[in-house]
Amino acid sequence: MAQWGRDDEQLRDTACLLTSELLSNAVSHSRGPVRLRLRQAGRELSVEVCDGSPVLPQARFAEPDAESGRGLPLVDSLAASWGTLPTAEGKAVWFSLPLPAPPYRPAPLPAPGRAPVQPHTESG
Repeated sequence: MAQWGRDDEQLRDTACLLTSELLSNAVSHSRGPVRLRLRQAGRELSVEVCDGSPVLPQARFAEPDAESGRGLPLVDSLAASWGTLPTAEGKAVWFSLPLPAPPYRPAPLPAPGRAPVQPHTESG
């Protein structure tokens, strides 16, 4: 994410938490291979985990003393959207997070005593 210029700490922490949930589910409840893909499209970060099991995960209610069952409700509460897709190899589970707007950078001011440069246009 840093290579994409996305150093936002909250975004990074949320993406890492939700990605670890999807990867943990894939390792625990499926068969390999497991594949992770991150994409940046427009103002959205998309994370997809694919595995070799055709069984689609289902969110469930976890009892207070249960050791599992909280991953997908966590994804549901923190992601902008998420879902599952059957694939030829098994399935893909994905989520998306909105990317913060890039910082505003005003255009540089002309040097003192110089007129602003006007763009050149050709007339024809």
